[in-house]
This record gives sequence, C-alpha cells and structure tokens, in this order.
Amino acid sequence: MKSIVVRYSPIVLLVVLWELASRTGLVSEDVLPSFSDVMVRLWQLSADGEMLSHISSSMLRLVSGLGLGIIVGSILGFALASSVIVQKVVQP
Repeated sequence: MKSIVVRYSPIVLLVVLWELASRTGLVSEDVLPSFSDVMVRLWQLSADGEMLSHISSSMLRLVSGLGLGIIVGSILGFALASSVIVQKVVQP
C-alpha cells in the first residue's frame, strides 16, 4: 500500500497544484483552465462523439509528419552516404 502512495503522490500533487493555481487566480483560467473543468470538457467531448473526430485529425497530422520525416530523412541519408560533396557541405 505504501509503495502505491509513493508512486502516485507526484501525480496527485501535480493535479492539486494545477487546480489550486487555476482556482485561486495565480494563473488565469484563460491560460490554464482548472483540472476539473478540463475533465468535464473531456467527458462532454467523449460522450457526444466529438472527441473521435479530434483524435482522427491529430492522428492524421502525426502520421503525415512521420511519413514526411521518413521520406526527407531517407533522401538526405542516401545523399550523405553516396556523395562526397554532400558530406563536405553538411559536415563541419
């Protein structure tokens, strides 16, 4: 039981500090909404199915960025491996 408390206490402390910072006005709610407000909104988005469209948009951006990075990185890697001129330009 003690190990569970020790393990999760930093997370609980972070959530409590987050809530207090927002509720007391230390940080504007426009900048950092309270944890409870975020959880309520998360529940609303999940309940009406709107969260799924947001997740799919984010996944599309993630996969597109990964694909572009792989393509550009592969091209640059092949260029570096096969051309002495490119190696001299890129390396100090």
